[in-house]
Parts: sequence; C-alpha cells; structure tokens
Amino acid sequence: ASSEYTVLIQGESGSGKELVARTIHRLSDRRDKPFISINCAAIPENLLESELFGYEKGAFTGAAQNKIGKFESAHEGTLFLDEIGDMPLELQVKLLRVLEDGRIQPLGSVKEKEVNIRLVTATHRNLTDRIAQGLFREDLHYRLNVIPLHLPPLRSRTEDIPMLVIYFLQKLLRGEDQTIQRVAWDLVDELDQMTLSGNVRELENLLTRSVFQTDGNLLSKASLVIGEVATPQSSTNLSHENDQTAIRPLWQIEKEALQRSLEMLDGNISQAALQLEISRTAIYRKIKKYDLNYAPDNTGTEDNND
Repeated sequence: ASSEYTVLIQGESGSGKELVARTIHRLSDRRDKPFISINCAAIPENLLESELFGYEKGAFTGAAQNKIGKFESAHEGTLFLDEIGDMPLELQVKLLRVLEDGRIQPLGSVKEKEVNIRLVTATHRNLTDRIAQGLFREDLHYRLNVIPLHLPPLRSRTEDIPMLVIYFLQKLLRGEDQTIQRVAWDLVDELDQMTLSGNVRELENLLTRSVFQTDGNLLSKASLVIGEVATPQSSTNLSHENDQTAIRPLWQIEKEALQRSLEMLDGNISQAALQLEISRTAIYRKIKKYDLNYAPDNTGTEDNND
C-alpha cells in the first residue's frame, strides 16, 4: 500500500479481490483521493473504451455531451480494473500505451490528457493460459504483474470463517428489526465443513438467507439448512409428470436460468455466456427482452449468434 507500483490480484470469484484493492487504497498516500472501480467483463466491448477514456461531444451517435472516463476520474487516486483478463485485445494495446506515457485520449478528441493514477488490477483467470491462447498480451502482463498478490479461496483459509460470520451478521442486523441475539457454534462448524465454491460472496449469501428465514432469537445450523433447501415456488415439480401445471413455457425457463446465472456470477456477462454456452451479444439481447435486473444499462448490439 505504501508504494506506487502496479498491483495484480489473482484469485477465484468471490474471494474478495475488490476488498483487497480498496484496502490497498485506504492504506496508501492516495487515501484522500478517488478510488474508481470498473469491471472489464461487465461492460459491452463497444462501450468499454468510452467508459475508460471518456469521450467528446459528437464523438459518436448519442454522445450529446462530454463525458469524463474512469482514468480521468481517478486522477491522483487509485483505478481498479477488475476482471482485467477479459479485456479485449484492442483495448489492451491502448491500456499499455497509457501505462507507458501516462496520457489518455478521449474518443473524438485530438488532445491528450495527463493522468496520475495508481493502477490495481484483478482477475480470476490464469493469465499465462490466456497469453498462450492469444487472448492476453504478454507485454501488458509484464506491466501489470509488478506486485502480484494471490488471494487464496475460502476453503484454504477456513480460520477466517468465524470472523467473517461475525462481520456479516453485524452488517445484516445493523438497523434492522431483527430478534436474533445469539449464534450457535454448530452454524460455524457447518460452514467450516461446506465447500463454498463462491467463497466469501457465497458465505454472505448463505448468512443473508439464514437471517431472513429465522424467526427466533438463535441462528443455528438448522437455520442454515432451511436456507439451503428452500425451493422457489416457480421451480418445476418433476414428480408430477402428469400435472399440466408443472409444465412451464420455455421462455420462462430461459428467463429464470439467465436471471439465476447473473445473480450467481454478480452480473459478469462473460462468465454467464460461458456457463450458458451462448454469445455475449445474445445475453444482452435476452436481458433487454426479459427486462432483467442484473445487466448493464446498455444492452449492446444484437447479432444472430445464439
């Protein structure tokens, strides 16, 4: 935190990479300056450049006024580029140029602007593999990987679970009309034995559901089990094969699958596309079609690649 060097944080999704980035900023000499965060995988490729570098009025259709990009907004502070491994190759070239000369050029502008930032990046991907696949520039990797930090998954640091349980419960119960006053140790034991593939984020979700579904003043292992087995009313009841009410339209199943994927992946469009085996543009089109709540404001362009 006390240095000015570029930091690359690597770790699984949900392990707390952004929290580490914010902590680096909070403990640095730039703590009184902006901390600006952007997820490179959550923004359509055709919009990411304008989000990063900004644009001048009239630079493209819809650019009704000047817009400051994330680099300029983070001037004298810290810029956190999350999921840097998903940045398009064309933008990787422009990012490398900014790192080399400290200047940006907004879209539609003939002038360059100097920016003074501390860059912190993060990814859940193996960048060495991405380089071998031709999806990430090796020279950019060298520039980003000055101070590498590996954030271990929660299963490798289960001693953190009791502290995290306390932290999340304090946050969940603060200001709420909750009757919970005690936490049974068997709850912590159960969490310690579970495989939390979603890491810290999944732990928080489990506790949130448990608090929501507990009526008494004791949060225990039983509360956690209730949260795990609760089934949405809209789930298909496969045991009633002859019940026509159990048959739902395909569009409804598709909508629920997409909504659930976006929730589980924190709105990461690239990961959702990978898991659902459809293109990113198809996902943006379906997000707009179903008016889902876990998408960027702009739904991107359409294509026929389903």
